[in-house]
Amino acid sequence: MTVQDLIQAKEESASVAYQKFILLININSDFLFCFFENKDAPYYNLRIKHHYKGESCYISCGNKSKVLKTHKLIKNHREYDRYKVAFFIDQDFDDSIKDEFLDIYETPCYSIENLYTSTSLIKELIKTDFQIGEEDPSHATILSLYQRLQSDFLNASLLFNAWYKLQKKKGKNSNVEVKVSLDDSLIPALIELNINSIVSKNTEAFISLKYPNALPYTSDELDNVIRQLCLTDLRYSLRGKFVFNFVTNFIRKLIEDSADTSKQTIVKRKIRYNMDNSTALTLLTCYAETPQCLIDFLGRYNCKHPVNPVL
Repeated sequence: MTVQDLIQAKEESASVAYQKFILLININSDFLFCFFENKDAPYYNLRIKHHYKGESCYISCGNKSKVLKTHKLIKNHREYDRYKVAFFIDQDFDDSIKDEFLDIYETPCYSIENLYTSTSLIKELIKTDFQIGEEDPSHATILSLYQRLQSDFLNASLLFNAWYKLQKKKGKNSNVEVKVSLDDSLIPALIELNINSIVSKNTEAFISLKYPNALPYTSDELDNVIRQLCLTDLRYSLRGKFVFNFVTNFIRKLIEDSADTSKQTIVKRKIRYNMDNSTALTLLTCYAETPQCLIDFLGRYNCKHPVNPVL
């Protein structure tokens, strides 16, 4: 056994998703084997059941790099070419690979969370779960408020997103790991959401203070990234978890507003609904968008033979 063989064997043994795949093909060889990032399964599960005409099973790989690692491990074994496999990843701020592999689906936006941020999602939520129909005066008020606050939020978070995208680019070009913590407390620290307004504390000074070890950059470089992002639909191109965080916070603000019967500035009756970040993607998945490119991707698996893995 060569050194390369030993390295490959070590990688394969370290991949839980790969090992699970090997076990599953011995049980359900005709299934479509779907590999996801982290907690993306609730979103894709519903779409696969609707658009794929067959049985499937789901394997969570962890982060994006582990999905791609599992893809590489499986493709290194030609004996697995007879099985149907599909891999699902977020685009993030990385270079797109959607045209390189036919069996890898890459979101047309930053991540699947961006697909949970449309006005139609809020419209369906308040109509179905909150029982606020179009005949209710507060229905139009809520949708108008959501659109205005979301626009303000996207503009307020543009600077940080541009800075983060620039950090990722410079790290890749310099082959240096970018150590930027993006925990859930970041957005509340940068941007405050009230029921009627957005208050931004997002400045270069704030970012420099929070990330003193960031890679150096020039103002021109940052301005260039901002200009590039401004040419896109910010709801799709900015970091999905940030935009989705706005959505869940907006919903909570509506619930809080309805709970105070002495005020109720937006919603005129009490709403009983639990919006928990840990389950929000599952709760709202039926209202999220389904891009045509995902429908087309799944449709290719409805043919008799597995999808050719490489263009």
